[in-house]
Amino acid sequence: MTWLNSAFSMADAVSRGIDMWELFVDNWGNVNAPSADGSSLSFPAVGAPGLPSVAGVAIGPQSTVDRCLINYSLLAGINSQNLWDYVRRVSVGAPSMVLQPGTQEPLTDTKGTGVNNGTLAVYNEPAAAFVVGGASVGTRFGAQYVRADGVAGTFGIAAPDGAKWLSPLLHLLFYIKPPALAPAPKRAPFVYRDSLVAVAAGGVERLGFQVPTFGRKTVAVDITSVEAGTFRVGQIQHLGVVSVGVTYEHNVPSGSGTLTAGATSRVLITNALSDYTMVYYTVAAGGSNVTCSVCAYDD
Repeated sequence: MTWLNSAFSMADAVSRGIDMWELFVDNWGNVNAPSADGSSLSFPAVGAPGLPSVAGVAIGPQSTVDRCLINYSLLAGINSQNLWDYVRRVSVGAPSMVLQPGTQEPLTDTKGTGVNNGTLAVYNEPAAAFVVGGASVGTRFGAQYVRADGVAGTFGIAAPDGAKWLSPLLHLLFYIKPPALAPAPKRAPFVYRDSLVAVAAGGVERLGFQVPTFGRKTVAVDITSVEAGTFRVGQIQHLGVVSVGVTYEHNVPSGSGTLTAGATSRVLITNALSDYTMVYYTVAAGGSNVTCSVCAYDD
């Protein structure tokens, strides 16, 4: 997928006197299989004009991603440059409610570099110079990760065995005019449900579901299998590939157990605060359905 609401741009909203414009970008941060229009790595894409000036930016209620970076112009000359950019972090509960000017010059880089023609743009990975104290707020990811048992795993749409992967969705609210009320400090509840046909495992653990739970504090996972077996739930705390390099998964407390045929097993994770929740299963014969439901909340 790609820029989902491309039929109605921010310029359209400005021309109609609308106070706020919403941005929806699917497949956000996918380096391994980026969207054809370039919106997976930055918005706008490199070469496209920047966005008009706005009075504020906040994470929207439908966003599965909990953070991003905004690049905009300070409209001031520094170090002999005509324009100097400013990179600001935006996350759930921490919007950027200040004037953010944009020159609408073409975007030149897919990372918030601090020197980008004064363009107002959104990023999912900062340049190395903006990784302060070894910490990155990036959400850009590749195709590999290391499972909690140390085995190399495949992440994203290339996942094996018919595993289900839900791509990250970025939902942003751009305030063209200052809002009368402050943005909501949390997102709407996230609800997911899907099923797959189990692969004959023969005692080998199989990846089943990869679900974005960025920054969610409470995550409830329900697993139902037609065939008896076992399950395990893991989480990836941080997808950002600039500061981390290798993406690691960790187990969660009480996150594994027995699958009774036809019954539902639940794992409740409190204080989760991880980017992705991973669900695995092990069955003998395969060929029957495994269903996973995830409910996640910001509190």
